[in-house]
Amino acid sequence: MDGKDVFVGYNHTTHALDFFDFTNKKFLKSIAFQKEGPNAIPTAGSFAVNKDFITIIYGNAFIYFLNHEGTVLKKIKFDQLEGMEGLSLSPLELTYGNYSKLSFSDDNVLTLPVYKAVKRLNDDFYEQLYILDIHFDGLNIANTLITCSFPSLFKDNFYGDLDLPYVDRSNGKLVYNFPISSTVYQIAKNDDSSTHNVIELNKTDDTDIPPLSKSSYSTGERVNYFFNSPRYFYPIFDPYRELYYMVRKNKTESLQKKHEESYLMIFNSEFEYLDSIKLSSKLTPIYDVTREGLVFLYNQANIKSESYLSFYTIKVDQK
Repeated sequence: MDGKDVFVGYNHTTHALDFFDFTNKKFLKSIAFQKEGPNAIPTAGSFAVNKDFITIIYGNAFIYFLNHEGTVLKKIKFDQLEGMEGLSLSPLELTYGNYSKLSFSDDNVLTLPVYKAVKRLNDDFYEQLYILDIHFDGLNIANTLITCSFPSLFKDNFYGDLDLPYVDRSNGKLVYNFPISSTVYQIAKNDDSSTHNVIELNKTDDTDIPPLSKSSYSTGERVNYFFNSPRYFYPIFDPYRELYYMVRKNKTESLQKKHEESYLMIFNSEFEYLDSIKLSSKLTPIYDVTREGLVFLYNQANIKSESYLSFYTIKVDQK
């Protein structure tokens, strides 16, 4: 963004997006959202930022596009988009961060998964998965719905909130993966440019992830299962080193033992596996790429102020 690597975080206290300059290690600005009027954002759920715009998902109903001054340029009601009949923007979900389920490319294409509008406990939920592209030019929108599918694992077992895919549109590829498997899928256009094919790009040895019983899903076990189960996080492309990264977390015994036994998996630009690096237990699995390397949120000890942020950078050199 303007030649800088920028971290953007949602400040719950001030109902604002705060921008931090990684390149020069300083605070840049804050965009406070209005709660009433034409530019109102009632609450910020999932969000993503690119060099031109900000996009925010509000509940299961609205998608906002804003400029970097916080002015709402477009407000979209999800069910009024073409082809959305019988589909849902998102089931009620648990999440590690505000933006891991979205991809917002520099050519202003917002990419996100959508689902059948039935409850997760209903077997029909897993009949079909869709990837939605929303193209925004600053004034108008156009959307494309791509049909794909859940892996066969979901036909036989129930994994609670670990069934929601991550998507990434970068490096000329549209890829997605699921928390229960190391497999990464690429959606590629067929020769007629109107249909798509799903390709398995990579599969390393999967960590054994036990399923969750449906009877436990409506209890407190749902939260324990989501945060303590072994899992895979989102793939991300590093254009400076031509690599993909993905984090794998082993099982943790309690919420107090956060993210120990986590590994950074490294792939080349074609998603061929290269190596893994064990990560510090103080790293939160929320990460992004900068010119300096892969940046993680860092849980530094003895920090009493919630407004204080620490980051940890890992730079991978190819030999």
